[in-house]
Amino acid sequence: MWFDVVPASGYASVIISLLKTILKKYSSDIVMFNTGYDALNASNGAAKELCKKCQKTFEGHYYYIILLEDYFMTQEKLIERIKTEAFFVSSKEIDISAVTENLNQYPEIKDNNLMIQFAQKYHMLVFDRIEKESKDSLHIQIYPFKSPRTIAEWQGEKKNVIGVAWISNASGSIETIFMNEVGEFFNSKAELIANNEDRFFDYLFTIEYDYHAPIMPQTLEILKNAGWYEGRKTDISRLISKYQKEGITLSDAQIDFMQEFGGIKGKASNDEEFEVCIEPKYSKFRKSKPLDSKDLTSYSTLNVVGNKENVDFLLAGTMGNGMVNFWISTDGRLFADQGVQMGRTIMEGFQWFLL
Repeated sequence: MWFDVVPASGYASVIISLLKTILKKYSSDIVMFNTGYDALNASNGAAKELCKKCQKTFEGHYYYIILLEDYFMTQEKLIERIKTEAFFVSSKEIDISAVTENLNQYPEIKDNNLMIQFAQKYHMLVFDRIEKESKDSLHIQIYPFKSPRTIAEWQGEKKNVIGVAWISNASGSIETIFMNEVGEFFNSKAELIANNEDRFFDYLFTIEYDYHAPIMPQTLEILKNAGWYEGRKTDISRLISKYQKEGITLSDAQIDFMQEFGGIKGKASNDEEFEVCIEPKYSKFRKSKPLDSKDLTSYSTLNVVGNKENVDFLLAGTMGNGMVNFWISTDGRLFADQGVQMGRTIMEGFQWFLL
């Protein structure tokens, strides 16, 4: 909180006394500077950073900075915000001494105090949130200095930064967020996205990407070598008949997928075999069921996803030399056995495990 008083007014001590009364329930400090020069040379780190950002307004006034511990974001407050606006996944303490040691390896970073403070406050937090427009799910990991590094040359300007957050979705990694020595945050394009922590978190809670991974030529080549081609429509009548007899109706998305890709077999870029199976005797259908403490199978990761998103699953095939199943949901998305969505489209799903 900032306010200024004309030096000749004589009200400085009165205002400070009043503020102390109002703010007595907070753990607070009130710092007064006569000039901008005094402010810029303040010993209090947080006050100094605030002053740097307001240095053009200093001349001719007394300035007061009120530092409120309850005002600044904490990990607990951030978790509460996550629970309100997103889906909290996990939190974990990180070794601050290791963070300090890592940062000290980079002499280009002259002052790493704010970076270390950031790590001390937030440690590691992981959460998911839904984009308003696309309804896509973003996976956000706040993990200061997981891979500390200095970007020496960034758009023609030297910036000493370290990664503090990673954002991804079912299609893959979207971007890394970086922090510099004075507490500013940049995206992967070196654009300034926030000049303080609060605005940084606002960015994480509001940014919209609607991201789709570009389909690489190698992905299409692997699928073609496995027997796929555009317009492919193989006969799956025996598969449909099997489930009709069991009282199960496959969705249009599941039928379309099996007709286009059913029966293809090939090798991923790591030489592990994959196959899309349409043989009825090997086919399986998983109808999602309510979570029940008396039925441990209801807590399988795939069923938890199906229950949450109201979808059922048809076995699509195998990957990893037949060791891992993958499934096609009733709404046309590919999932691994572990309940992990592979891509936002079918092609992105194939690319997820082929490359």
